[in-house]
Amino acid sequence: PSAFSPRKNARLLSINNQAMKTVAALLLLAMMACTSCAFTTPSAFSPRTHHSVIFMSEEEASAEKSTNEGVVVDDNFDGVDIQRLLGKRRLKKRMRKNKSQLNKMIREGKVVQDDNGDWVPKED
Repeated sequence: PSAFSPRKNARLLSINNQAMKTVAALLLLAMMACTSCAFTTPSAFSPRTHHSVIFMSEEEASAEKSTNEGVVVDDNFDGVDIQRLLGKRRLKKRMRKNKSQLNKMIREGKVVQDDNGDWVPKED
């Protein structure tokens, strides 16, 4: 009998294959961990640099207020697809609710139709 029989060789090869697979998996995980750092935000690895309002000096607070005063709010929604933005189901639900509220006010006599056919609050 030889020291290396075919069965022992097959078993040794399977152990070596399993070890190689394990090593390859560990290397792959290590490489993924190293490369994933390039796709994360820097704030995930650095400490916080901002402070809460409580710890701000008066100068910093006044500087922050002055920068917020320059904020411009755009109220022009021409060309915006509201149905796509808010969702069709939500808009349908809102329309049903508004219609039921209008019908309730009509039944109670709180609104009347004007010359254009629009419902307006009733003037006493």
